Amino acid sequence: MTTATARLTLGTMFGAITTAATAATNVLTTASTGVNMLGAYADQAARHQTKTLLIEDAEFDIELANRIATERMNRQLELAKVLSTSPAHKALYEANYSDIMEILAKHNKGS
Repeated sequence: MTTATARLTLGTMFGAITTAATAATNVLTTASTGVNMLGAYADQAARHQTKTLLIEDAEFDIELANRIATERMNRQLELAKVLSTSPAHKALYEANYSDIMEILAKHNKGS
């Protein structure tokens, strides 16, 4: 093998090594970019989830208050209707209510 041939062969080998190294670098850069993109997507999804949960929590509180207020209102209107039926209805209700509250007070003291 002549010196010129050896140089050409070595130049070709080094060129191939350089090409392989460049390809490997490109693969690693692409992989790194992909990982960064996945990280950015996960960060965005976490921010969206945090906002969604915040709004859903507030909405839950509003819905709960509306539902309970409506249920209480309906019970109170029904009670007012029954109590206005007669003085006997009102007296019986008040006696029963008083008895029940006394039982509950005794129970709550023991808890």
